[in-house]
Amino acid sequence: MKKQTYTSTNGKTAKIFDLDGVLIDSLNRMYTVYSTAVKTIGHTPLGFEDFRTTYDGGNWKALYPTLGNQEFQEKILAPDSAFRKLDKELPPANFIPNARKTLYTLSKLPDLDLYVVSNSPESTLDRVRDLNIFTEVHRCEETKTKTLEEISSKYSTTIFTGDSVSDGEACIDLAEQNSNIKFLALGHRYCTSPREKLKRFTQKHNWAHYIDNIGGIKEWTEENLKS
Repeated sequence: MKKQTYTSTNGKTAKIFDLDGVLIDSLNRMYTVYSTAVKTIGHTPLGFEDFRTTYDGGNWKALYPTLGNQEFQEKILAPDSAFRKLDKELPPANFIPNARKTLYTLSKLPDLDLYVVSNSPESTLDRVRDLNIFTEVHRCEETKTKTLEEISSKYSTTIFTGDSVSDGEACIDLAEQNSNIKFLALGHRYCTSPREKLKRFTQKHNWAHYIDNIGGIKEWTEENLKS
């Protein structure tokens, strides 16, 4: 990535959220789909915490060896599989408790613009668009780094809240350019990366910070707006 210097002096902060595992409880829904589908082909699914550790931020390929690569792909991920069918039939994942309350509280803070940057499908993104509190809601096909870079170039400070190590890794190049970005790792019960792995990541990078509950986002953000 080309080295850049961020010099925005608008005095405003961009508060960017990932969606799955931060605002939407996608992990529990995905585990229900996975475990039910695995049972239909006569296998024993991983336990929930083992699933979180293996899935780790959305890495389905890491689950292949748990059933055998060929079988997993043919019987679980095939277009007509029980997995696909159940995924369509189940209702959408719920908002995480206190997520909307936290967002509405943040939306009232001065000099703070809210964004979503996520790989979630448009149908899920539309649910947060309907809240009418976000400056923009972005869907990223692959890495989030480019979108984070585009947003952060417009602001004096950028805070990206994510629930996986891959979210933090999306900030590395920007942070190493002396950019204005900070990563806030949310290690609550809904996160898609193991909590200890998130903690280790934040301990390695002085621009990354860890909190363990969604209610702490408001307090942490207010403190950093003052600094």
